[in-house]
Amino acid sequence: MGEEDPDDSRLIRIDGDAPRTRRIFSRSDWQLNGRFYGGWWQRINSDWRNQIFINDAPTIEVDFQGLHINLIYAELGEELVGDPYDISPINIPGYPPVLIRNMIKRLVLTAMNAKDKSSAYRSFREGYPAGNAGKSMTNEKLDKLLAAFLARNPKVSDFLFSDKGIHLMRIDSDITAHIHHHFTKQGIPVLSVHDSYIIDCTRVADMRAAMAKVSEAVVGKPLPTSIKLPDMPEYSEITDGMLKAHIQNRKDARCQGYLDRMAMHEARVTAC
Repeated sequence: MGEEDPDDSRLIRIDGDAPRTRRIFSRSDWQLNGRFYGGWWQRINSDWRNQIFINDAPTIEVDFQGLHINLIYAELGEELVGDPYDISPINIPGYPPVLIRNMIKRLVLTAMNAKDKSSAYRSFREGYPAGNAGKSMTNEKLDKLLAAFLARNPKVSDFLFSDKGIHLMRIDSDITAHIHHHFTKQGIPVLSVHDSYIIDCTRVADMRAAMAKVSEAVVGKPLPTSIKLPDMPEYSEITDGMLKAHIQNRKDARCQGYLDRMAMHEARVTAC
């Protein structure tokens, strides 16, 4: 999605306005940003999003893989193969590979949103809570991470510290606007989290097909997508068996409180 999960220590209110989203543009310019904000599901972490049901069906979150990096490659007319943030040969003592990958992803996306290196590094550290390993990353270590990323993706170099991110957000928000329109015409609810989409589990294939079609229309080529399951890395291959097992587990996990609220909702609808 390009962003870390929200702080799960906050209380999120779900009321009449919570399901509404709106596009927010930046710097008084219709060409900058334009992402959709406001939905309560955007303010909870992926563990909680995984528990959302739509029309009593478990939901699945479908994501564009490495979207902003893929958008840059598309702009350059190049093909990105594999995970752009996988620089596994690098080794920083005390930092496991999964943490290094997450740090590189955050660092690169932060660098694309910054105008210079010092502000990017400062913003990177400020994004972590006290006590987190990211908070104490030195400039030398961040230089090492960026160098390893650029060895894997040399053509991205010109887009770092260039304020490029806000322009890429305009493109991904256009893709999301088309996704909303496509499913709204069919009366199918979709909950967007910038560049990923929550939809009921029976329509995952429809969502992936729509994402491929819309991204091709917007950027000239279909962009890769993936299914997000709990505790699975971003570029994991999710088999049909894994997806079916996850959906069944979610169906079996409906608690009594949920069933009671569903019965109350059905009673209200019937009374109307």
